[in-house]
Amino acid sequence: MEPLASSDPVRIASYELLARLGAGGMGLVFLARSPGGRLVAVKIIHSHLTDDPRFRERFRREVEAAKAVSGFYTAPVIDADPDGRPAWLATAHVAGPDLNTVVKAHGPLPEGAFTVLAAALAEALRAVHAAGLVHRDLKPSNILLAQDGPRVIDFGIARAVDGTETTGGLVGTPGYMSPEQAAGEEAGPTSDVFSLGGVLYFASTGRPPFGDGDLRAVLLRVMNAEPDLSVVPVAQRDLIARCLTKSPSARPTPDQILGALAGAVATAGQVDWADAPYGRVIDDYVTEVSQYTAARPKPEVEPEPEVELATEPEVEQRTAKVAPPIAPRASRKGSRRWLWALSLPLVVVTVVVVVLTTGDSPQGSAGFRPWSLGDVYGVPLVSDGLVYVGGSKGTAAHDARTGRQRWRSKSGEAQAPIGRSGVVLLVRGATSMSALDARTGARRWRIPFDGFVCAGGRPDSGGRIIVAEEIDSDRLRLSAIEPARGSRVWSETVRSHSSDCHEAIIEDDRVSLAENSGPGRGGGLVSLATSSGKGWRRSTGFVSEWTVGDTNLYAAISASNGVYRLRAYEVKTGRQLWDIPFPPKDAESTFIREMAGTGSDLYLLDEEGLHAFDGADGHRRWTSPIRMTSLSVGGNTAFVWGDATDYRFFRPDVERTAMAAIDLASGRRLWWKQVDSDAGFTGTDDRTAYVDYSRHRRFRPDDNALLALDLRTGRQRWRRGMDVDRPVVVQSGIIYALDGRTLEAIDAPTGAGP
Repeated sequence: MEPLASSDPVRIASYELLARLGAGGMGLVFLARSPGGRLVAVKIIHSHLTDDPRFRERFRREVEAAKAVSGFYTAPVIDADPDGRPAWLATAHVAGPDLNTVVKAHGPLPEGAFTVLAAALAEALRAVHAAGLVHRDLKPSNILLAQDGPRVIDFGIARAVDGTETTGGLVGTPGYMSPEQAAGEEAGPTSDVFSLGGVLYFASTGRPPFGDGDLRAVLLRVMNAEPDLSVVPVAQRDLIARCLTKSPSARPTPDQILGALAGAVATAGQVDWADAPYGRVIDDYVTEVSQYTAARPKPEVEPEPEVELATEPEVEQRTAKVAPPIAPRASRKGSRRWLWALSLPLVVVTVVVVVLTTGDSPQGSAGFRPWSLGDVYGVPLVSDGLVYVGGSKGTAAHDARTGRQRWRSKSGEAQAPIGRSGVVLLVRGATSMSALDARTGARRWRIPFDGFVCAGGRPDSGGRIIVAEEIDSDRLRLSAIEPARGSRVWSETVRSHSSDCHEAIIEDDRVSLAENSGPGRGGGLVSLATSSGKGWRRSTGFVSEWTVGDTNLYAAISASNGVYRLRAYEVKTGRQLWDIPFPPKDAESTFIREMAGTGSDLYLLDEEGLHAFDGADGHRRWTSPIRMTSLSVGGNTAFVWGDATDYRFFRPDVERTAMAAIDLASGRRLWWKQVDSDAGFTGTDDRTAYVDYSRHRRFRPDDNALLALDLRTGRQRWRRGMDVDRPVVVQSGIIYALDGRTLEAIDAPTGAGP
C-alpha cells in the first residue's frame, strides 16, 4: 500500500481515493471510500485499453457477469462504469493481506488451515462458475486473508463462458496457468481447478508448483512437466495431484472437492485466522489501512460569544478540533461498584470507564462545546447536567455542556466526589468524608477517619455509602453511612488479607467480600445487606477469584496447585447452588486470571481461554480458545486483552497488545486486533468500546491516546492523543476524561475535544 501519487485522481465518481493498493496488467487499484463510509477497492483501467471500443464492449459484459457472482468467499463487484473516462470497477475491500504475503512471512499452512482454505476456495470457484465466469488468474496474490476467512478477488480479467474474448493474447500468471491456458487454447472452469491445485501446492509447501525463473521455461514446465509432489504432506497430496492433472476432464469439480473435504473440514473446525501467526500480518495490514482512512481534522471555528459568566472563571475554553489519529491501557471488572481508597495521593489503581448511558445521543449533547479544567482529583461525577469534580483545595460543580462553574466548596484538604443521593453530594478526602449540598456546595456534615479507608463507588438505593476502615493488618470495619446526617447505620468487622478493602463489591444493595487469611491459610465469603448489615458468611478455603452477578456470588476456591472448585451462592441467602471442579478432572491444571458475573451467568478467563457457565446449574455453555490475561464485560460483549510482545534476548522486540471482543450469547469472536503498545479496554457505551493506549518511545515523548472502536466490528472510529490515567465518564454523548490532572470534556461520537 502506498500514498496517492501526485498524478492520481482524488475521486472516481462518488468514491474518495485514499491510497494505492497495487497495479496490474489492466490498471491501478486504489483503496477508496464510498459516500456512506464503506471501504472499497477501485480498479481504474489503463486508457490504452479503453481506447479500443472492442475492449470496452468486452469489459462491459464482464462487469455485468461479475456482478452476478455471490458467495461468502468472494469479494463482490459493487459498482462500475465501463463507459467512463477512465473506465473503472469497484469491489468490496477485504481487510487483510494476500496469501502470498502470509505464506512467505510464516511458511506453509498447517493442516487445519490448509483444509479450510481449500474448501473456501472451492466454494468461491463454485460461485464464480455458477455466474457463467472463469476467473483465469487464480493465484496466491489474488486470495486475501481477512480475520473472518479468505476471499477470492480480481475478476477484472475473467471472461464469460459464452465465448467472449478478453484482452487478447495470453492472460493470467504463468506459474499458475493450466496447460491449455498456457498453450493459448480454450480455458474453461476446469482451468480454474488446475490453478486451484497450484495455489494449494504453494499453501502446502511455500513454493509454486512449477518453480520460478524465466517465464518461457515456466510455461514449458506447466505444459510438459509434473510438479514434485514428494514435498507435499501425504494428507494433502491426492487432492493437489487430482487438481494438477494435465487432462481437464480428469480434474475434480468444485462440488467434488467440497464433498471430498467435508469430513476433514468438520474435523478441522473453525480456523481463527485472527490468531497467531496470521493475526499479526492481518493486523499489520489493518493498521496500515487505518493510517489512510483516519478522519481528517476539521477546520477551526471561532468560539461563540459567552453569555453567562462563571462565579470563579477558571475553565479554559478552546476551539473544538478533531484530534489526529493515535491508538490504545487497562481495566478490571468495570461493571462492579468497588470500594475506592480515600488515602492521598488520590490515585485510582485501575483504569475503568464509568458509563452512564441514560440519554446518550449520537450527535453529542445539544449545545455542547468541548472544554477543559485543571487541578482535578479523582473521578468526576456527572448528575442532572452538572459535573462534580474534586481538586487540591475542595470540590466544585460545573455545567456539563459548557464547563461553567456553578459553585466551589473549599476545604483544608484535597477531595474527590463519591456519589450523590438526592440533594446530598458525598465527597472523600485523605482524612475525612463530607456531605455537601449538591445545589450550593454548602457543607452539611463531616466524618473524620484515622488510617486507611475505602469508600463505595456510589450510594445504594437508600442513599447509603459503604466505607471500610482498616483496624489492623487482618481486619476491616465495614460501615454504612446515612446521607442526611452522616450517622453510621451499622458496622461489621470482617477479615481481609493485606488490607484489600478496595476488593469489596457493592451490587444489588449488597456488599460482598472475600475473607482470606492468606494463601494456604483458609478463607471464606461474606455478603451483607447495605441497609442493615445483616447477611451470611461461608468458610470456603482460600478464595482465589470471585465476582457477583445479578443474583449469584461466584467463587474459585483453591483446591490444590492449579486446581479449583467453582461455586455459586445465592447472593441474598448464601445458599450454595452448585459446586464443580475446574478444570475438569480429565484436564490439566490451569491458572484463573479473571472472573465476571453478568445477568445470570459466569464468565471465567484462564490460561486456555474464556469460558461461559450457566449460573443456574454450572454447566459450561461455551469456550472461546483465546489466550489473554485481562477481562471486562460490557452489555452483551466480553472484551479480553493481553501482552503479545515478542521478547528476544531478554528484550522486547516491539511492545504489542492483543485485543478481542466476544459475543456473550454464542462465544463467537466478533473481532481481534493487535496494537503496537501497552493497551486495554477501559469500558463501553451502547455502540463504542473505549481503549487507552500507551506506547513507550526512546528519545521521544511517549505516544498516549484514547481510542474509540466500533463495539461490534472493532473498526476505529476516532483516536485522541491524551494520557488517560483515571476512569472516564460517558453520558449523553460526552466523555469526561482525565489527562493527568486535567479534565477534558470530549464529543463521544467524533472525539473532538478542547
